[in-house]
Amino acid sequence: MHTVMVVDDSATARKGVSNILEDAGFGIVQAKSAEKALKKLKSENIDLIVLDMTMPGMGGIAFLKKISVGGIPKYPVLVLTGRGSMAGFFQDMTVAGFLTKPPNPEELIDKCTAAVRAKAAVAPKEAPRQTKRVLLVEDDPRIVSVLTEAVGRKGFEIAVVGSGYEAMEKAVTFKPDVALVKQIMRGMNGAATAAGLKKMPSQNSLAVVLYDETMDGSRMDSYLPRTPDSVDKFCAGADPSDITAALTAVL
Repeated sequence: MHTVMVVDDSATARKGVSNILEDAGFGIVQAKSAEKALKKLKSENIDLIVLDMTMPGMGGIAFLKKISVGGIPKYPVLVLTGRGSMAGFFQDMTVAGFLTKPPNPEELIDKCTAAVRAKAAVAPKEAPRQTKRVLLVEDDPRIVSVLTEAVGRKGFEIAVVGSGYEAMEKAVTFKPDVALVKQIMRGMNGAATAAGLKKMPSQNSLAVVLYDETMDGSRMDSYLPRTPDSVDKFCAGADPSDITAALTAVL
């Protein structure tokens, strides 16, 4: 989902533009002034800005200068104004488009869609990481210590969480290559955690190693579903050598 920040001092105008874009599937962040918009840009992941030009305090032009480097805004900007005569002025500026208030809904959606697609097309590709990342989901500090040391010695970068719910949150920011998940935990067990992680759109290439130090191989096979599509490798027990071998195998 692409997120649009709507910057306008008019609550009615903000709501109108926001409702149109929300219905079209965009995420929305609203700011009632340019000053508040600058603050929100520090904490929000914004793909496009729909900007009113005439606002109290910092106006739209000053806001554009604040977010620009070398005269080019760091975000695509659609200029929205009730002053249609300003269209000629913006033809010489690096903005994604110009709309007169009130915007035509179809034109607004089309221009927002085109702007975010253009941004994606020119976005720099993330360089492949040389160090693979392992997300360890384990609630026993003793096991955490042993496995963290063993995984670290193999050159993996590791992050640790204590539950399946924390794993879902951490996966978004840590972006692991493999999740190393204990089966028996309070709350969400390992198999459920693995299934939840694999369903996340951002984790479609994630590998999962499931283990449990309380089971031998035969008990593990009988405990788990016959075709656990969300699990790539099983380890009966938490022997560091077996765990690191499993990680290497799935990567």
